[in-house]
Amino acid sequence: IISIMENERRKVKVGSPLAVATWWFGRTAVEIAGDLLVKDERTSAVDAVEKGIMAVEVDPKDGNFSVGYGGCTNILGKLQLDAGIMCGRVNELGVVMGLEDHRSSINVARSVMDKDAHNIYVGEGAKQYAERVGIKSNPDNVTPEARELLQKYIQKSKSNKNNNNQTTDSSNELKLGNGSKLHSHDTI
Repeated sequence: IISIMENERRKVKVGSPLAVATWWFGRTAVEIAGDLLVKDERTSAVDAVEKGIMAVEVDPKDGNFSVGYGGCTNILGKLQLDAGIMCGRVNELGVVMGLEDHRSSINVARSVMDKDAHNIYVGEGAKQYAERVGIKSNPDNVTPEARELLQKYIQKSKSNKNNNNQTTDSSNELKLGNGSKLHSHDTI
């Protein structure tokens, strides 16, 4: 998906900022980031990216089962979030991986980039970093739909293993209620 909001396309000049996403659920992030960049030239690209991604991460109703609140859990039923953000202009980056008890991770990654001497925090370290800088946790970060998908995955795995004790389907996809397939992947 490459988008400058369709109704703004004619107003954009060559050399203007462009927001890009690789997955369909990134359209919201692209539209928000693009809108911010087009409407206010003082908005930094990093601010626009953070706001666009956060909008996707915190909205469980956008049909996205890959990132943020509403995303698929790990096999233990815990939502673990990953995010990375980079500012090439000043060669800075911030990354968090395996962040639990949060609905969004991009804001934590941004804080790492802006405020910390380290670049990457993982798991419990990411969670403790977020707490230390005052980013509130939210342990209620798994939606009922994500719990249901986990149960379907577990049942599918058991069913496949019971067939001559071999897994007959090595894919990591599940069919959703609307007939589409869920692949475990997250890129914006």
